[in-house]
Amino acid sequence: MQATIQSAEMAVAQCDRPILVERDAEGLQLALRALFEEALILHRMDSILRLADKATRDRAAEELPERELSPGYYRRAAYLLELSTTLELGVPVDPSTITRSDVIGLQAVRNARQEYEYDHPACEACGERQDNRFLKQCFKCATKFAGRGN
Repeated sequence: MQATIQSAEMAVAQCDRPILVERDAEGLQLALRALFEEALILHRMDSILRLADKATRDRAAEELPERELSPGYYRRAAYLLELSTTLELGVPVDPSTITRSDVIGLQAVRNARQEYEYDHPACEACGERQDNRFLKQCFKCATKFAGRGN
């Protein structure tokens, strides 16, 4: 009986602990994926709204999907994207400054990027990311995609 009470108290105590964003790989991957999706939407909106007035641009910005996670996830995701880009470009980084949490986050970046690229393949002709992987032709340049019922 005493052991059951102690384990229940421990479970309650663990619920009161804050989530350590830098160690939550799943949450970071969700935040990263959301940032990739936002970037795609903003890219599309930019080409359409380039000549629009400020009020129209503001209304369009309100159409972005709401973020579902705590802002800390998106701040950490932005940091990880910056770190990932730095490493990919070959900029020298002191290995002693890379923490275990950074490695977990970089794995989340890799996984989120792979999912995003799978779901939004780039057109082989123009490089434009597609809305989904099931399209039969590029919406921008009309190149037909092989193996998709064409």
